[in-house]
Amino acid sequence: MTDLAVLNPEVEGLLREIAADPTSSLLRLPPSDLRRARRHGHLPDRAGTTGLNLAERELLRRWREEVAYLLLVACYRELSVNPQHQHRLHRFHHEGTLNSTSIRRRAHSASLQLEARNREFEGPLQLLTRCVARDPSLRPTAFQLAEAAARLQPSDLSSCYAAVYLILEGNPIAGVRLIEAVRSQNTTVRRMTSMNAVYGYERMGRLDAALEAAESNDWPAESQVARAVIACLIAAQTQDDVRLRKWVEKLKDLNPSEGEVAEAVSGSTRRRQRGDWRPSPGAGTRLALATRDCGWEIGQVANAIP
Repeated sequence: MTDLAVLNPEVEGLLREIAADPTSSLLRLPPSDLRRARRHGHLPDRAGTTGLNLAERELLRRWREEVAYLLLVACYRELSVNPQHQHRLHRFHHEGTLNSTSIRRRAHSASLQLEARNREFEGPLQLLTRCVARDPSLRPTAFQLAEAAARLQPSDLSSCYAAVYLILEGNPIAGVRLIEAVRSQNTTVRRMTSMNAVYGYERMGRLDAALEAAESNDWPAESQVARAVIACLIAAQTQDDVRLRKWVEKLKDLNPSEGEVAEAVSGSTRRRQRGDWRPSPGAGTRLALATRDCGWEIGQVANAIP
C-alpha cells in the first residue's frame, strides 16, 4: 500500500493533472512575485479561478482547505530536515491551523498515517511538491510551499513558516515584518512568533527589539525557562544591568532543572556559533557576575558567551 491511499481519490486525480500540466499556475508562484509581495508585507493573492485549468478550478471549489493543510505538512517536512529550523517550528497539526474542523481532521489523519508508512512510492507530499515546483529538476523551497498554502487558505501557520525560512536564509527584515504582522493578531502560534521575532531581531542587530520580544506575554508556560535564558543573554549584551537582574531573578523563581537550563543555553550557543548573534564586549563578564551566586543550574547561562 502506498502513501497515496490516505488521499481522497478525487484529490489525487486533480493533483496529478495539475502536476502534469506545465502551464499550471495555481500553485507555481513566480519567486520574484513572492519576494516582491513579502518585501512590501503583502500576503499572496488568494487564488481565484481566472486563467486556471479545469482541475485547478475543481480543486479550489471542493478541496481548497485540505490541500492547503497538506501543503503546510510538506512545508513542515522541508523545514524540519534542516537542524537549524527544527526548534523554531510549530507542529503542523496544531488545532488552530485552519478553521474547518472536518477538513482539518481528515488532513490530520492523513498526515499522521504518512509518518507511519514507507516512502518507497510517491506519496501525497511528493505529489504536492510537483504541483508547486516551477522546475521539475528542483525541489520547491519551504517558502514556496508556505506561500502556496497561503494562496489557497491564509493562516498564521503559513505566515510563520514563511518567516522562519526568510529569517534563516538571509532576509530577517522581511521575516520579522511577517512575524510582527502575525503577532499583532490573536494567533494560535504564539510561541513560534515570539521566539522567531527574537531570532530575527538578533540577526538584524536590533537587541533592544529582541529583548522586547523576549519580554512579551506571548510565551506559553512550557517556554518560560527558554524565554528567561534568552532575556538574560540579551540584557547582558545591551548592558542593561537592571533588566539583567530582573531576568536572573525570574529564572531563579522558575526553579528550573539543570536539564531545562542546559537545553536553552545549548540553543543559544548553537545560534551564536552559526553567527545569528555576536556577544558584545563585556557581556560574558556581566552575565557571570549576575549569576555567580545563583547555583550551578542558573550559572550555566554564562556558558553561552565565551
